[in-house]
Amino acid sequence: MYFIDTNIFFEWLLGREKAKECEQLLEALEKNKMPAFCSHFSVHSVCIYFSKNKMPVAKKFVKYVKAFQVLQTINTSLEDDFEILEAMTKFELDFDDALQYYMAKQIGCTEIITFDKDFKKTDLKPITPSQALKELGR
Repeated sequence: MYFIDTNIFFEWLLGREKAKECEQLLEALEKNKMPAFCSHFSVHSVCIYFSKNKMPVAKKFVKYVKAFQVLQTINTSLEDDFEILEAMTKFELDFDDALQYYMAKQIGCTEIITFDKDFKKTDLKPITPSQALKELGR
């Protein structure tokens, strides 16, 4: 089971240097029926960014996530938010990284697919999409 950080979606949607790698990961997860998770916060982050610039991209992304059969989005509660603030302090993370960390741990993940090096401060193993693809045998 994989937890996908927000930066994977941005890399892909913005066509950055590692966009193809991110696209291949998403395709492999779907093809192999591998369960994957992301936070609803990630979806909101993408929508906020693109609603200011390119609304059609935001709408397409939400439709994509909704149709992505193996990707589940998860939310936080106010009780969770308190624990996220605790994780911020414990691991010296930004709020968004602490949220991703907390959500991944809540569902039992030991790895997070990300390009963010800040997760090295935690007990989650950060892996790139390429590393996840190797685990998937691609």
